[in-house]
Amino acid sequence: MNKKYQQPKKKPIATDKRLIELPDTGFFRTYRYFILGAILLLTAAIYFPSSLENDFTRYWDDESIVVQNPDIRSFTGEHVKNMFTKSYYDMYCPMKILSHSLDYQLFELDPAGYHLMSLLYHLINIVLVFMLIYILVGNSAASLAAALLYAVHPLSVETVSWVTGRGDLLLAFFGFPALIFYIKYIKNGLKNKYLIYSFLFFVLSGLAKPTAMALPITLFAFDWYYKRKIFSQRVFLEKIPFIAIAVILGILSIELRGAGAPPVGDFMEFFKSYKGYLFISYPLAFYIVKFVFPLPLCFIYPHVSYYFYNNQTLPFLVWSSPLILIAACYIIWKAKPMRRQLIFAGLLYGTTIFPVMQIIPIVAISAHDRYAYFPMVAFLFIVACLYVYLRQKEQTTLATANQQTSKPTNRQINKSTIFLIVILLFASSFTFISYHRTKVWKDTVTLFDDVIKKHPYFIEGFEKMAEHYEINREVADSVKWHNMVKWSKLTVEACRKYRYGNVYPGTYLRITKSYISMNKLDSALMYAPYALQNNIDPIKQVESLEIKGYLEMHFGRWQEALTDYNELLKIDPNRANAYFMRGYALLNLGQREAACASLNRALSLGDARAQEALDTYCR
Repeated sequence: MNKKYQQPKKKPIATDKRLIELPDTGFFRTYRYFILGAILLLTAAIYFPSSLENDFTRYWDDESIVVQNPDIRSFTGEHVKNMFTKSYYDMYCPMKILSHSLDYQLFELDPAGYHLMSLLYHLINIVLVFMLIYILVGNSAASLAAALLYAVHPLSVETVSWVTGRGDLLLAFFGFPALIFYIKYIKNGLKNKYLIYSFLFFVLSGLAKPTAMALPITLFAFDWYYKRKIFSQRVFLEKIPFIAIAVILGILSIELRGAGAPPVGDFMEFFKSYKGYLFISYPLAFYIVKFVFPLPLCFIYPHVSYYFYNNQTLPFLVWSSPLILIAACYIIWKAKPMRRQLIFAGLLYGTTIFPVMQIIPIVAISAHDRYAYFPMVAFLFIVACLYVYLRQKEQTTLATANQQTSKPTNRQINKSTIFLIVILLFASSFTFISYHRTKVWKDTVTLFDDVIKKHPYFIEGFEKMAEHYEINREVADSVKWHNMVKWSKLTVEACRKYRYGNVYPGTYLRITKSYISMNKLDSALMYAPYALQNNIDPIKQVESLEIKGYLEMHFGRWQEALTDYNELLKIDPNRANAYFMRGYALLNLGQREAACASLNRALSLGDARAQEALDTYCR
């Protein structure tokens, strides 16, 4: 055929040849699947004992999403419909609930089965990380090093050991294939089938956890890395389906979480000074530091605003976070041979971590270990690229030396080998830390005992310990922990600005109820007024007023009780019990006509007790 009629060959994707074109040969290439299998066995050894022994972390998400969730009990049409049409713990996550439904069909409510399934997802994710890094750098040793660190890293423990961490497991389980197929789409001549596969996995990842909504921006980072024209029509049009799904996920997240969010104005005040910028720099720097030095770890890391509201000394990592980010940018700028790879890793990290940065906090927490489970791949990519760079440089040096002399150069321990040894040392320490970290997740008490040790002045640990003992009817222990809450340094003003669940009013209400159950009504009445202070929750206001009114009547304080019930009925004018009790208070104050009217209203609202009182006092 005449050459001028031949189809031109497609040019390979332009990337940095200094790092990408390294022959994948030798020991690691030959035995990579055996080594990967050994990594999976090591991971199973870390988590398997805890998978058999750890309970659900009750009275946290596990209780509402798994233990008390009727929708996971069967795969009937109604239950499946509920999974896809309602939120769970203020989050739209149907794939997560569907996975727990599968768990229930296999194990009912045996926590060991749920933990084993989480371990299985983690093992599959390790394989996916190996595949993703391999398709990026094309080297078995580098990919195995990345997979090993991902497998045993302590930041992964929370995701694997916490049953409700399933959302992050599934985000990675579907998110990694979405990225893999998108790379194949770019590398294989823009074949639409790979783009469709990428889109389908993206949708599934978004249905597992809405934070996947940032993935379309991540895809633009891949376009930049592989030197596509980002602002071309095709690059933009192919992202429209991804962006549409991301917008829907974003709207759902805001709608379902919006009720608990603080007023934006409170936090905009911070951005008028250096304080607000720590909201951004701290979570970004946090995971960078914890990837290298994962100690100490905790289930809860208080939000930066927590320290400001309470006039507490900022932890070293908080105030140094801008310096850490500046240092990271300096390294990227100076590392010319790897600059493109490092910038890409930064984009990959930034776009995947952004949805969970809590710049304006929806909850009073800046970071969670599980938030790093998917973004960690950016750090693993840097590790892989470092090995490839060192290995490629050594081969170039060796080839140059052999050309200059007729005698082959003696082989010595080179930098790439030392680098792998360092990775093994890190992996060994990570394995030790992770194995012991899984034991923290044994049950609710061990988990929040660890939180209290790490953050002794942060309310959440005390609250959950108190709630645990309260639900288990260990009233004395519950009161002890509730009292520790009010001794902590988190002020009522901080609670108000946090919109943090009315912590103090809620605590005093629980103390009051605990003393009632212990039949210590004088102590209950002493705490009841505090349950009303700074209380902005109408439901808790009604409950607090009803309990306080009951206690006032028990001690014959009829006027105080009448005041409480009048306030209650302003909030809830259809509460039958309040009208009934108000009627008795009025009778004891000698206001018979008003009392009878109140009792009649109670009867009309369905309180049958009012009939006997009317027959006795209102004939």
